[in-house]
Amino acid sequence: MQIPVKFFITLIFIFLYFFFCSNAIAEFYSYTDESGVVHYTDDYSAVPEKFKKNIIINDEVVSNTPSAEKNLNKEENNASALEKQAEYLKKIKKELDEEYKMLSEKKKEVEILQKDLSSEKLEKQYFEEVEKLNFLAEKYEEKRAKYNNDVNDYNEKLNQQE
Repeated sequence: MQIPVKFFITLIFIFLYFFFCSNAIAEFYSYTDESGVVHYTDDYSAVPEKFKKNIIINDEVVSNTPSAEKNLNKEENNASALEKQAEYLKKIKKELDEEYKMLSEKKKEVEILQKDLSSEKLEKQYFEEVEKLNFLAEKYEEKRAKYNNDVNDYNEKLNQQE
């Protein structure tokens, strides 16, 4: 019994179809920097040495349907990134608190200067110190506004994870 050529050609096309339409497997790396930003690369040598100890290796099947394992891995990565972002926010909060304390002390010094404006020299010194204080206060407010935005972003990410 002889098998027709059309059967073989059809079989080859079916094989090629499934071969080229199958899921692709890719390996990539992710790491989180000091600021809580997650970086992705497919080149291990592109990962800075200080982050290689905390690198996450992802062997992921590229597919249209998400698997439970992929979702779990993403949740772990998100949790890790959120923890690092929380640590970063705590550090910034501490810096802002220290800066606020310094500004409060500077304000007290300026108030003391204001009490004695008996000479032109003291008056000039007072206005210079007020300008410096205003400048520092403005910079502090910019940092505080950025911090508040970062906290809001963090809270949104936290709420999305729940």
